Amino acid sequence: ARRQRQMCIRDRFKWNSDTNLVVNYLVNTMYFWEINKLKEEIHAGSVNEFSYLLYLLVPMVLEYFLFDIYDLWSGPKEYDFWEQSSSVISAAVLIIGLLAMFYLNGGKSGNNFITKYFSISFVGGIRYVVFTLPIVIAYLMYITFNVDPATDPSLKRIDVVVIFIWNCCLQCYIGKHIYDVPVSYTHLTLPTSDLV
Repeated sequence: ARRQRQMCIRDRFKWNSDTNLVVNYLVNTMYFWEINKLKEEIHAGSVNEFSYLLYLLVPMVLEYFLFDIYDLWSGPKEYDFWEQSSSVISAAVLIIGLLAMFYLNGGKSGNNFITKYFSISFVGGIRYVVFTLPIVIAYLMYITFNVDPATDPSLKRIDVVVIFIWNCCLQCYIGKHIYDVPVSYTHLTLPTSDLV
């Protein structure tokens, strides 16, 4: 049974030689255990913007795959096309959005991508939810009063499309605000005596 689960996981994620190249690149580029060496490189300023992007992107992708592996490991389940495509599409939108925002920030020659991403995502995400709340409420009311989820199979397709559009617009909204911050912006550091 264990071997069968491993094969199922390998087949589901299409593990091949290209995947080995990516894993080797990550292992040679990132620290996974040596936190003191990472801190030394950050302090020395030798960690580039692309490495910071990897430190953001890799945990997000791993989290997605770990949840998927847990689902597979917990036993056979019936997944329909729309349930599987929804999670894959959401992960793809996130990854493509992050890469696009990294490019809008100046790519490898940009600076402070992580700082900009998290701060702008927080404030921009709140604003985006407030701006889109009337649309979300109208959509939920429409579904509640006009669609029976038990008898209408088109509901899953509609949900996938709506979530896809919502996520794409959110990524564009955050990306626009990251682009608005000049690449020459540098993070201000205060002397430690001012922090007391």
